[in-house]
Amino acid sequence: MENKTSKYFKYAIGEIILVVIGILIALQINNLNNKTIDAKKEKTYLTEIKENLKTDLIAIDSALIFNKTKKEAILNVLQGFSNSTSGNDATILNNKVMTLGVYRHFFPNDLGFTNLISAENIGLIRDDDLRKLLLKFYSFDFKGGIQERMRLVTRDFVDYTAPRISTKENFETVYNVSLDIPSDRDVALSKDQQLLSLLWIMDLVIDFQNNLLIETKKDIQNLISAIENQ
Repeated sequence: MENKTSKYFKYAIGEIILVVIGILIALQINNLNNKTIDAKKEKTYLTEIKENLKTDLIAIDSALIFNKTKKEAILNVLQGFSNSTSGNDATILNNKVMTLGVYRHFFPNDLGFTNLISAENIGLIRDDDLRKLLLKFYSFDFKGGIQERMRLVTRDFVDYTAPRISTKENFETVYNVSLDIPSDRDVALSKDQQLLSLLWIMDLVIDFQNNLLIETKKDIQNLISAIENQ
């Protein structure tokens, strides 16, 4: 009887051990499956972010090209003013006003990163350095700072110059009407210190924005490399 009890007790312990081993194996398989699922999600998010960053590079190059054109327009106006002898200051400025009156801002395409944050999945990014780089890049205030200054100086330029280039010849050319207003020869823009100051400030702000865009481009390239490594 004691022998049977001993065998039953050993059998019961063996069963318990097998059950525990089975549970541990199931947990391990479940953990592996979860890690595989998480890795796939991480790859999906990083792939989307990488594509967003590639479009950012295109947007930055476009802004840099436009800024080069705008700086050339500023120089052309100043040179035109310097060489002006026939009272055609308004015409000189009017020829470039469509370029000088607009600007380019760069704002990152953050769709992929926003999806990652919205789903509270930032923890899926296993690489700590990559996660920090992403958080730093997408938390930067691109709407403020020098880019906001670009918007303001361009607005000031348009507000100041619009009344001064609205000359008799301009209205005749655009609307085919003759109005009793000052003509091109009555507008001495080449001697207008405030206008010249606005052009100078605009040129400086473009340089500052270019520096921001160039540094941002380097950051994006580093991010893309880090994502590819991950």
